[in-house]
Amino acid sequence: MWLILKILIIFNALSFSQDINEYKKMMQQALQLQDQTNSQRDIRIERISGSVKVISAEGEEKDLKNNYQYPLELGDIIKTGYDGSAMIYIDNIAAMKLDRNSEFEITDNSNEPVFSLNFGSLISKVEKFVKKKIQFKIKTIQAVCAIRGTEFAIEHSKLGGESIFAVFDEGELSIFPTDAEDDETKAIKLLKNSEVVFSNQTKNRRVTKISRMSRYRNNFMDIRKRFLSHKKNWKRFTNEQRIKYRNLLFMKKNGLNSKNKNKNIKRVDKNRKHIEK
Repeated sequence: MWLILKILIIFNALSFSQDINEYKKMMQQALQLQDQTNSQRDIRIERISGSVKVISAEGEEKDLKNNYQYPLELGDIIKTGYDGSAMIYIDNIAAMKLDRNSEFEITDNSNEPVFSLNFGSLISKVEKFVKKKIQFKIKTIQAVCAIRGTEFAIEHSKLGGESIFAVFDEGELSIFPTDAEDDETKAIKLLKNSEVVFSNQTKNRRVTKISRMSRYRNNFMDIRKRFLSHKKNWKRFTNEQRIKYRNLLFMKKNGLNSKNKNKNIKRVDKNRKHIEK
């Protein structure tokens, strides 16, 4: 009898030990997932006007019809039509306006994200304090632009294969040829109120005073206004919120369909224009 009792005690102890090990394993996995989530930037899109389309990495497509903010994920592509424009925010530290007839892609959503401007133009403001906090990159076929606190614009012509970079009233850019992305000796430092052209037609990448890109200067008043409003209301989406708003964006299940989607959006976003407080 004592032997049986002893065996049962040992068996229970082993089972308890296995449960503890399983629990520890689950906790470690949860912490790793949390670390991975925290290492990603909170990137969002907000339609301004006209035709704006989001295409997910899985090939799902959705035309934005409202002006709420939705979370963007790795592999998402944003396209604007001839009359379209949209804001893209990185946390509360950067705002980019994607202009009409443009295509923009999220190619890396790490702590220092990477984007691709496949064609078109964008205008951006990045907080000055970001100089010591974050760096992100925007790529075109011609060049890679490393960005810290600055006001800048990029234009890329798919037809001519030409990329133009400009810095406006503050900050600077480091621009690298695509075949020498990490070679500091090949970098061009672009200071305020200057622009540079990268083209297949010429290797003469001379920095000049802003001229061709000056037409984008008038965008900054609106961008600053929108960015200020975003910063006042910004709070990082939780995982649950990201899932919910992605489902709303692509009209996935969870009780949603095309007929009642707008009702659900109004209910979810009743007290917010930018984010759920």
